[in-house]
Amino acid sequence: MLGGKIEINNMTQGVYIKTKEHRKKLSISVKKNLSNTIFKKGHKHSDEVKKKISQAGIGRVLSEETKQKMSKSKIGVKPSKESIERMKIAQKGHKVSAEQRKNFPLNGTNKKIF
Repeated sequence: MLGGKIEINNMTQGVYIKTKEHRKKLSISVKKNLSNTIFKKGHKHSDEVKKKISQAGIGRVLSEETKQKMSKSKIGVKPSKESIERMKIAQKGHKVSAEQRKNFPLNGTNKKIF
């Protein structure tokens, strides 16, 4: 009901009059169904589910086109200060081999860009 009037919906198979009881049932149904969807804001996956998701992605092969699209989508995106700090912590104590070091563009001899 809108403003005391009965709301009528013209559906493809007929005209449906939404009474107060009908609207209440629809409301309950929608709330119940939305609570079971993947759109749960703030929902945290359990460690078991995280492991299953991780296992499902192992061995997945991406096409070159997909890789280029993913790369292009990140152009101009700067990590937050918190992300930079987490990356610093993750790399602390990580040793870079001489072979890896010569591939860095820092020495001026290799013009490779990440």
